[in-house]
Amino acid sequence: MKKRYVLLFSLIAFSLKLSAQHYVDKWYFGTKAGIDFTSGSPVAITTSEMSAGEGSASIADPITGALLFYTDGINVWNDNNVVMPNGSGLMGGLSSTQAALIVPKPENSTQYYIFTTDQIGGSLGLRYSIVDMSLDGGNGDVTVKNALLKTPVTEKITAVEDHGTSNYWLVAHGWNNDSFYSFKISPVGIDSAVVSNVGLVHDDGVIQNSYGQMKFNPCGDKLALAAGYLDKVELFDFNIITGVVSNPKTISYADHVYGLEFSSNSNALYVSTYDVNGTIMQYDLSITNVASMVAAAEIVSVTPDTYPLQRAPDGKIYACKSFSQYLGVINSPNSIGATACDYVDMGFDLDPTFLGLNSALGLPNMVTSFMGGTANCIGSTNGVDDLDALTNVIFPNPSNSNFTFVSKHNNSFIVVTDVSGKIVDSYSNVTNGMQFDFGQNYAPGMYLVTTTAGSTTSITKVMKTE
Repeated sequence: MKKRYVLLFSLIAFSLKLSAQHYVDKWYFGTKAGIDFTSGSPVAITTSEMSAGEGSASIADPITGALLFYTDGINVWNDNNVVMPNGSGLMGGLSSTQAALIVPKPENSTQYYIFTTDQIGGSLGLRYSIVDMSLDGGNGDVTVKNALLKTPVTEKITAVEDHGTSNYWLVAHGWNNDSFYSFKISPVGIDSAVVSNVGLVHDDGVIQNSYGQMKFNPCGDKLALAAGYLDKVELFDFNIITGVVSNPKTISYADHVYGLEFSSNSNALYVSTYDVNGTIMQYDLSITNVASMVAAAEIVSVTPDTYPLQRAPDGKIYACKSFSQYLGVINSPNSIGATACDYVDMGFDLDPTFLGLNSALGLPNMVTSFMGGTANCIGSTNGVDDLDALTNVIFPNPSNSNFTFVSKHNNSFIVVTDVSGKIVDSYSNVTNGMQFDFGQNYAPGMYLVTTTAGSTTSITKVMKTE
């Protein structure tokens, strides 16, 4: 019985991961700036106590969107805008592009990793700390601080969900080498790095070669980075099962690159440069030949001193302009073409009441897939797969009445959830050949049927019609 409830908890957590992603509803960054996306539309936050020169990260409750905490990679503030009791002295760099990144600990509802990077390839390297939100009366505290993962590294870190499991992948880039370090984050901890030697050497010919953003696309099968004073953008394939980075493609620039972001449908890549002739460029990723893709690229904006780009839960991409109270906004990033994507240079006001708030040189670093765009992602072989990896049979689908489930495995456990993550049905000890009907009284809509047999999990979408 105990095992059943542990499994049920895991499936609940996994269902919430699939359907209740409010982790990124609260953005804290820059000079006491922030944005609240809880309502679906951006609203300026004016209560932050953080002045982050460059990189930062924040995290919200995955169900309610309420703020949990935020950090500049050095201090950690709770939801009362107070530094946590043990929340100072983290070893992120004050001027690191992606100084911090917060990743939920898989299958744990109270603990979060904070990953930090030193600036300009410094010796402090890539480290992690752990926040436990059950401490300090629910306001959270840091329980593990500055555990070393790798040194030296550049200022680039990014993470994405493994859409077939509760795991995440964290990727960093080495300093003075061409090494990517891919760390699998699972319920049991952080695995040793999978090392991929591919692409350009990021070295110290000029210290600024360390800076620039690195991002996954929403599905996690593509990886892009901006290589600072190397004046290059690199595109790679990422194997979300093995963690291997491969197949480099390079785009050369005449200016210094800094920010980049994928559209939610992964068909477009946006890149910013920050010189006096700074631009935001759009690349059509459906064009697989690099030379042809570069030839077809369009200038979205000519805006000096544009730094990071960040996709938001509203589907738009926000652009940081150096120490400005305004963010640029790409309103329709899935649309190809400079006009079609609809860039507005002063698209969002961070400081409507003139309190001196501005973006500094940063926007919050987020787990890429938390911003959505994952509906068509294929999970790894032991995870979410609409081909139904466990080969069970569910018919008819769609259905305006009931569904019939035919099991092909022994001792499996079935949970049905709606798209909000609410469990509507569960079945235990399902044996091979067992057949049963379900869904007769379901409201119209999509449901997820999660089947677990041993260590293998499969999720199948079913649609109840009128």
